[in-house]
Formats: sequence, C-alpha cells, structure tokens
Amino acid sequence: MFWLYGTRRNGKGVVVRTLEYILGKQMRFILRLFYLPIFILFICTVMCLCTKTYSSNHFVDRTAKGNNSGSSWTNAWESFSAIDWNQIQPGDTLFISGGTDSLEYNERLKIKASGTYGKLVVIRPGLDAGHNGRVIFVNLTSSAVTTDDGIDYIRIEKLEMRKRSPYCKPFRINLE
Repeated sequence: MFWLYGTRRNGKGVVVRTLEYILGKQMRFILRLFYLPIFILFICTVMCLCTKTYSSNHFVDRTAKGNNSGSSWTNAWESFSAIDWNQIQPGDTLFISGGTDSLEYNERLKIKASGTYGKLVVIRPGLDAGHNGRVIFVNLTSSAVTTDDGIDYIRIEKLEMRKRSPYCKPFRINLE
C-alpha cells in the first residue's frame, strides 16, 4: 500500500511517482473507495474456498436414557420414529446400537434424508464397544427399511431382518 501514496525514492535515490500520484485526485478517491471492499471480498472468498464441511455421526439406541437428541450413545434417539431427519446431512452416518451381542428392533426404519454423489448417508450398526453387536429387525409384516420418494445416495450396511419362525432363516443386507 506504500506504492499508492504520492512519491517515493527508489533504491538509487531517484524520486519515483506512484500510480496514485500519476492518476490524480479523482482516481485517488476511486482507489481509496474500492480498495477496502475489494480486499474484504477477496478475504471472504478465500475463507469460503478453504472451509471444509465435516460429516457428523448420529446415534439410535432403544435402551438409551439421555435427552433423545441423537448426538451421542448416551443421548441417542430411542426409536426410529424419534429420528430428526433434518439433522442428517449428506456424508453423515447414522449408527444403530446392536448392544454388546445383538439388539432387536420391532419397528420400521423409514429413511427421510438423502446423500449426494460422493457424500452418502450411511446407516450401519455401531462401532463402539457395547453398541457393536448385530442389529436385527424382527417380526415386521412389511419392509423393515423404506424411504420417502426422491431419497437417494444411501448406504445401508450389515443390518439383519428376520421373523421368529423355525421356517424363516435370517439374512443380512449390505446395500449401496
């Protein structure tokens, strides 16, 4: 910014007229008027381009006793119907507690959030100790996992569905 104001001496002691001096008073006013907003716009653009959005983890555990916010295993949503789908964004993971060995769920999971290309919404059993058992959907008369129309880019990993019947064998799904 030193170069914007009046004259200066170069390395040899010669007076050099700067851009502002040459352009005159009207141009000096314009330069001063727009210099700060352009600089602020440049800084904001750099900050926006350098900001990375991170995915979040959300939790469902039918045995949780916290505030039912889905933010941790302690505060996990206590049922699939309690899930706040507005919190789930592309790239997020919904962990379902499988207990220490297995945990059965007698309700349907209706998915109401989409991912995007390269940022799937992932639904899978928990990975942490005490929650990494098998997640089993049981005794449902229709589909255990459904979606609303227009829901895309979902990955479902390692969920089991079964009926309590000696004639029905359990099966696992791993969809992408």
